[in-house]
Amino acid sequence: MQGILPVSTHPHHVAFVCLMALVLGSCSEPEVLSFDDAALTTEESSTPAPAAALASQEAERARLIQEQAAAAEAARVAAAAAQAAQTQAAAAEAQRVDEARRAAEEAEVARQAAARAEFEATYPLHGLTFHFLSRIRAQPRPEARVVGYTRRGARFRVTERVGTNGCARGWYEIVGGGYVCREHGYLIAREPPTFEPVPAPPALDSALPYAYAFAPRDTVQYWRVPSDEEEQLVRETLTALHAEKENPTQNEAIQPEDEAALRVEAPPPPGSEGSEEEGAGDPALAVTDGLAESLAGALADAVSGLVAEEPEELKLPDFVRMEMLRGFYVSLDDVVEENGSRYYRTIRGGYVDATKLERNDPSTHRGVVLGDEWQLPVAFVFRRGVRQLRRNQAGDRLRNAGRIATHTPLAVVSEFTQGQRDYIEGHDGKIVRRGAVRLARPVERPEDVPEGAQFIHVDLSEQTLVAYDGDRAAFATAVSTGRAGHDTPTGVFRVMSKHVSTTMDDLESDAPYQIEDVPWTMYFEGNFALHGAFWHTQFGRPRSHGCVNLAPADARWLFGWTEPNLPPGWHGMFAPVHDPGTYVYITE
Repeated sequence: MQGILPVSTHPHHVAFVCLMALVLGSCSEPEVLSFDDAALTTEESSTPAPAAALASQEAERARLIQEQAAAAEAARVAAAAAQAAQTQAAAAEAQRVDEARRAAEEAEVARQAAARAEFEATYPLHGLTFHFLSRIRAQPRPEARVVGYTRRGARFRVTERVGTNGCARGWYEIVGGGYVCREHGYLIAREPPTFEPVPAPPALDSALPYAYAFAPRDTVQYWRVPSDEEEQLVRETLTALHAEKENPTQNEAIQPEDEAALRVEAPPPPGSEGSEEEGAGDPALAVTDGLAESLAGALADAVSGLVAEEPEELKLPDFVRMEMLRGFYVSLDDVVEENGSRYYRTIRGGYVDATKLERNDPSTHRGVVLGDEWQLPVAFVFRRGVRQLRRNQAGDRLRNAGRIATHTPLAVVSEFTQGQRDYIEGHDGKIVRRGAVRLARPVERPEDVPEGAQFIHVDLSEQTLVAYDGDRAAFATAVSTGRAGHDTPTGVFRVMSKHVSTTMDDLESDAPYQIEDVPWTMYFEGNFALHGAFWHTQFGRPRSHGCVNLAPADARWLFGWTEPNLPPGWHGMFAPVHDPGTYVYITE
């Protein structure tokens, strides 16, 4: 009867079957016809299955957790090993880079040491200039072309003596190319020579090479610090000289017709040009002693009857260097206190009462080195009190944004007209009236300038300057060129000479001026030059006597950029005629 009835193995169902058997009179275990012994055994052994299953699940879970932990630990160990390997590799790379850097530094030190040794072997002697200015010549002979010069206090190196042609103490080759004569203002020795006082060297890395001061009223410059009595003597002498200039003495002058009767010359002194020795043996030039005596007597009588005896000439004492007029500028070396007074010593060796000078406050204006967002056109505010504007949120109106400082540069992104007024807009959103700025625009390289060559463009109408390295604009700024009657020349020129500083003056005009050590001067045509101007701030307006004035910092940048390059220790140099310096292109 197997398979006829399904029999439950649940405990409650078994108990119910037993109870029914007792009722029917048979209380033995029920015979399950459909199950074999193996099945019964299995059912009996699986009765406590839930606990075993839970235990099995826990065991399985524990095994999985253990495996996961083991895998995580293995991953951690692997990551740590990888990190350690990476760290080790990075350390090895850093060590390699450091060793390469040290090797490069050591090689550079060795290279510099070798170069220094070679330099010391080539130029073993030390030089010092003690004249205010001493020339450098192209060849070791006195008639050779002057290629440059040094100034008092300049230190430099030279070779051993290379000759004595026209220079008894010897010619020496100077660093930079050229030759100096030892007897023309130079001290040369194995160790650095010196003298007192050695003036301060020019500050070649600063906007100005020297400090400057000007005379707010007429004063005096001395060769040394004077005593109180000497100052009083100078004041009295100047008063008398000024009075004499305003009211010249009315001595009777010899008229031209009287001069004709007096054109009898006394014999020149022996040995001089035209002396009687030159005419010896020429009967036409022989003069007897008696005739000479009578001529001399006649001349003395004629002069005594026409000209009154001349008074002793009135002049300033020898310890006075010069009278400084109002507005004259000097370059300053040091401050000296002596005799209870404080004096400025100038670079040129003069002394001026410090209370009679005012220190100069130069312009801080700077141009723009072009690159990135700074590209042409660039505008420079040149008027004072200019309002800057900005667009409103909608962009259809301009609102006042306060004042903009004079000489502020703007990288122009647009030019537009609104309300019949022209404006320019800068890259930072600042907007100003077109008439308040000078605009530096790009220009094409002129035909006279070779491709790739440096050139400087000066725009007279805009009062701007742009330096070009080939066809790439490198620098832009505002300048001051010649005012009316002192026009700056137009055309293509070359930088012919460069000077750390040079004095500019005009003492004969109705408005005389003198400015010592005008900085960073680059002559390009006759007396016309590009140079720094520390005495005014009006860049963007014509103001000069014909030169191109730049703010000191701009002039310093341009001086270092242009060619020829000034060798160390030199104060000025002249470009070779066959190879002049940077091109200068000036247009209206």
